[in-house]
Amino acid sequence: MNKKILVSIIAFVSLISAAGTRTEWLREKLESPDRDYVFVTMHRGDWRSAPENSVGAINGAIAMGADIVELDVALTKDGHHVLLHDETLDRVSNGTGPSTDYTLEEIKKFRLKGVDGESLTDYEILTLEEAFALTKGRILVNIDKFCRDPKGVAECARKCGVEREVVFKEKGLLPADLEAAMGEQWCGIVDGTFLYMPIIWIDRPDAMANFEAWQNCGKAPFAYEICFSSEGSLDLLTRLQAMQDTNGPRIWLNTLWDSLCAGHTDERGANGDPDGNWGWCLDRGATMLHTDRPAELMGYLASKGRRPARKNVMVASHRADWQFAPENSLESLKNAIAFGADIIETDVRMTKDGHIVIMHDYAVNRTTNGSGYIGDLTLDEIRALRLRDNLGAMTPYQVPTLEEFIAVAKGKAWLYLDKAIYDLPGHEEGTLVRKLLEIARANGTLDETVFVLPWPYEKAKRIFGDDLEKVRYCPVIEDKIADLDAYVDEFIEKLHPFAFQFRMASLDSKTYAQLPKVLDSGSRAFIAATWQNHTAGHDDRVSIFDSPDKGWGWLISHGFSILETNHTRELVRYLRATGAK
Repeated sequence: MNKKILVSIIAFVSLISAAGTRTEWLREKLESPDRDYVFVTMHRGDWRSAPENSVGAINGAIAMGADIVELDVALTKDGHHVLLHDETLDRVSNGTGPSTDYTLEEIKKFRLKGVDGESLTDYEILTLEEAFALTKGRILVNIDKFCRDPKGVAECARKCGVEREVVFKEKGLLPADLEAAMGEQWCGIVDGTFLYMPIIWIDRPDAMANFEAWQNCGKAPFAYEICFSSEGSLDLLTRLQAMQDTNGPRIWLNTLWDSLCAGHTDERGANGDPDGNWGWCLDRGATMLHTDRPAELMGYLASKGRRPARKNVMVASHRADWQFAPENSLESLKNAIAFGADIIETDVRMTKDGHIVIMHDYAVNRTTNGSGYIGDLTLDEIRALRLRDNLGAMTPYQVPTLEEFIAVAKGKAWLYLDKAIYDLPGHEEGTLVRKLLEIARANGTLDETVFVLPWPYEKAKRIFGDDLEKVRYCPVIEDKIADLDAYVDEFIEKLHPFAFQFRMASLDSKTYAQLPKVLDSGSRAFIAATWQNHTAGHDDRVSIFDSPDKGWGWLISHGFSILETNHTRELVRYLRATGAK
């Protein structure tokens, strides 16, 4: 890897901070002479996970780390701009006919179809203003179908304050044509406020004439989208490639379909020949790639030093390894560590005489041969019991103490102490947390102890004190938290947590919308694949019984880098097989 690429990757986060918003950094990068970094554009957003051009698709593109999201714009009967690729509503919604047959109020009553193309979702058809509110400061927007209303779309971008965050494109328009269509908004092209990219089909007779017209119009485009159905005539592409060393217009290649790139498609890259697809494009000077396979493309680019690599994925083992040993037993802890877990999720309870034992339930009935509440039993009474396995059979194993768990895990895995939130009757607020901190401090493991809590920053700081900065604190993000934006912002500003744990039932939740912000801050995104309603359906069950790519793989590709699981051994094997661990 050459020095220039290395500096670009190492400085990625700091450059974003220096430039302000992520989009400011991206715009600066686009206009710079740097041709090492490759920009990734997601086609109609993350349409594999949510309806194309929807809130979920846009948030998915941001979360996955794409630089640009391509969106399609159409007009309503009363002149509003909505996101719609087709001329009609039929394919993507429960509406029928052209969008121009309906007012905005009428279109808002329709619902978008799911990724299967049949089932209805709760997603509305977005207005362009709503889309810009989602993307502003977070991701650049490439407007396709721009010719449907060039002047109106440009005016909308200015009104929403994203005029420097949009890339307009269209095929077949010469400079004079675009000037006439944009009216007074043409000045934004001339002065460089708007980015415009002509689409040129280089195997058509007028290709070179169109190129020369744009190059000589007084404001040469920052990039050209080059399309070709065969490799018979690549003269213009070769000419553009030679201009890259002198800060010439960038080359955008569209790898969606054979007809756009002479067979150098995403599917070829995703199915075992990335050098023959994306590598071929890079070899011809492309620094902007339009894709339907963003996760695979970004992984490939990272392997070539052309983009920063994502964080190594950490595995959190739920109640240690409860499948081959009793949950929360020392044996289950040893198994989970042996399988390769980085974090052990375990549960803590306080006995009648003030000791901390490892048990999920507040009573011993389910997991031991005893009965009664833990808070009513002494440590000696609990130690006399024996644990049951996950089938209910008796074992010779005892209920361990937290100190015993620490002795085994120290230096090998972090301990995530669940149930720490529960305040004890008759004690002051935070008594259990303070007791846990005391034990971790005495054993020298504060920095190996994970707390996942939904407390606001003020409460967390009051109870943890200076130890808040010493432990691995993970605020919970879930829709039921009041003023979620302010809650997340305060933690980012005052603590910069190691991670945030997400609990999202669906992709149109307020929780999922926080993901790009968290990833941009440098914190990890933590999610429990143990639960369907925490993962919007991308959980362990899907991973085991359908496909790991649809469960764990989806979570990873969208930026989650800590996965809690009931299947530690299988998840670790999957991560190693895919290079994520």
